[in-house]
Amino acid sequence: MICKPDISLRKATIQDAELLFRWANDETVRRNSFSSRRIEWDEHLNWFKRVLNDEDVYQYILMNKDVPIGQIRLTVNESEAEIGYSIDSAYRGKGFGSVMLKMAEEMLGRERPDVDRIVGRVKPENKASLAVFEGLGYTEEFRQMVFVRENTFQG
Repeated sequence: MICKPDISLRKATIQDAELLFRWANDETVRRNSFSSRRIEWDEHLNWFKRVLNDEDVYQYILMNKDVPIGQIRLTVNESEAEIGYSIDSAYRGKGFGSVMLKMAEEMLGRERPDVDRIVGRVKPENKASLAVFEGLGYTEEFRQMVFVRENTFQG
């Protein structure tokens, strides 16, 4: 069981760039992301600097005492916030995803009371994230299927 006094969320800083880069390129994270290709360092660093300077993006690091164990990003667009999150591979399956999402919801409520809807986009095969969202009372609106054909049809 998770001892909540040891768990906290802190705002991400530029010093987290390498940690977030490593987490973003984790094999399971890439497989569960809508874009599964490996992320290059320069691309990540440019993206992360934009995130840190965007007043509508809230990027947090989940800490267990002094150990970073996950990240969550809430991107606000008008009155809706979209969630993106991941947990370090050493801490998956221990309930940290649910704790982190709940804490992020509370922080967002304090910082952005104008947000009245939070959305998580999850691949249907990502059973762990589906369970987290469902366990917190999120409801499924629809499932989306994406059809792709590799470039074998050109001359």
